[in-house]
Amino acid sequence: MTYRTKQEEIRDFIALEIISGKLKDGDKLYAKTFFTNKFKVNPHYVDLAISSMIKAGFVFEDIDYYYLIVNDDIIRRLKDEFSNRFINEFLDNMKSLGLDYDKALRLLEMRGMANG
Repeated sequence: MTYRTKQEEIRDFIALEIISGKLKDGDKLYAKTFFTNKFKVNPHYVDLAISSMIKAGFVFEDIDYYYLIVNDDIIRRLKDEFSNRFINEFLDNMKSLGLDYDKALRLLEMRGMANG
């Protein structure tokens, strides 16, 4: 398992909420206190996470609050980001078990057939 900073965990949480459809375009971002309680972090880490989401283009700041930008392009980019990360982590974990790429693929194929 790859270590993720608290800022990355917060960003990942929001990104997965967007991908799952729980958060929509124009929704208000959760309050900072939500993040400080859920992730047990200092508000500074929440600010860093919000900054990274603004840079990634799926959060913007308005006069009174932070809001989400959700469209097909953002969802596609987030899905690509997560699928690539999950695949890389899977392959790294398989390698740490002594399984090469081909063995890892065979394992996936067997699992896919078993799970239907």
